[in-house]
Amino acid sequence: MRTIVAISLMALFAMTFLFGCASENDPVTAPTIQQGTLDAQPDVYFNDSLAYVDQAGDPMTANYYVYLPNGYSNSGNGYPVLFLLHGFGQDEFFWNQLFKAQNMLDELISTGAIDPMVVVMFSGENAFGGSFYHNGFHPFVGNAQRHIGWMIDEIIDNYNVVDDASQWGIAGHSMGGYGALHYVQDNPGAFASVAALAAPVAHNGTLPNDDTYTGIRELLPAALQETGYDQVLAETGGAGDPAQYQELMEPDPSRPITSMMFALAAAFSPFNPLDPYTPTLIADYGVNIPIAVNGSVDETTFDRWLQDDITTQILAGNPGGLATASIYLDCGLDDDLGLYGAHQVLAGVLDGAGFNIEVDTYYDGFPIVGEGEVPADHATMQWARLEPLLIWLDGNFNE
Repeated sequence: MRTIVAISLMALFAMTFLFGCASENDPVTAPTIQQGTLDAQPDVYFNDSLAYVDQAGDPMTANYYVYLPNGYSNSGNGYPVLFLLHGFGQDEFFWNQLFKAQNMLDELISTGAIDPMVVVMFSGENAFGGSFYHNGFHPFVGNAQRHIGWMIDEIIDNYNVVDDASQWGIAGHSMGGYGALHYVQDNPGAFASVAALAAPVAHNGTLPNDDTYTGIRELLPAALQETGYDQVLAETGGAGDPAQYQELMEPDPSRPITSMMFALAAAFSPFNPLDPYTPTLIADYGVNIPIAVNGSVDETTFDRWLQDDITTQILAGNPGGLATASIYLDCGLDDDLGLYGAHQVLAGVLDGAGFNIEVDTYYDGFPIVGEGEVPADHATMQWARLEPLLIWLDGNFNE
């Protein structure tokens, strides 16, 4: 299709040049951007099956949104599909609000840079800020990974899409990148293409230059500072205080690192009465966090997190669907959460195992007039990062 469009444009340009229909002073005509639509539907799985409540005990509800390209038809050939999973602390509006996904899709499709596709956006939110798209025992997590499987069936049943994994891609930012990779790992054959943007893809490991990368451990001092428990440690000579530990260690919107810790703990180390492991249990929230009363890393809890770590599973010989998928990775060199190192670790492991990493990009800063160089951190350069991802995915769909 794009070849025909290119030939037609070349012919039009030649005619204009030969017959002098335009002058140097005529304004350049911008391409007409044809707008697609966002179809909103109640997310029955989120609302009824997960049945989350917020920390006040009130029910949480959500819709899912499906981008339908201009000219979408329920008849004829089906469309390829992209699932976009949002990051921690976000919801189903994330990709449009931060990455301007609909505008990007409209532009790329209208200019012929990519073919029309259907794009699915839904919520992985919970009372802690995010489920990490994980199936877990904690009521704030539930069967969150199965939510993705439910969405697959929902899209196949209700939209004109190709029911072929080679025409399906899944991508995510941050928490969503973890969810995308983990779903492909656990469900071989569901998606042929998977992308992770600035994702927590390795909890620890060794960087290629032999500098030790300690993953989530690097965030523990920030959690101690956010909660004020670092002052307790200072006052007690590093011993800590169990009562103040229980009182101060809690999530809050003003404590983003601590809140993410609790979300990870709900997914990977919740309290389970069938497995009553409680050395770092925060009783009011039903989770074990990987911070001991003395402020050190609780290795037993952290080992539980590593059981679900993507890199750890690959090294243990459990690559699942990642062994055959086309993989796309990107991260900023100044990622706020230290995930640059995580991506280096995962990329090294995947490369060493011979997996198909088609793109592995690390973004440097970018200039803004009057502000100098702005570093590429966890969530900057949204447009510049989404565009190549969509073009890469379209190339896979058209192979």
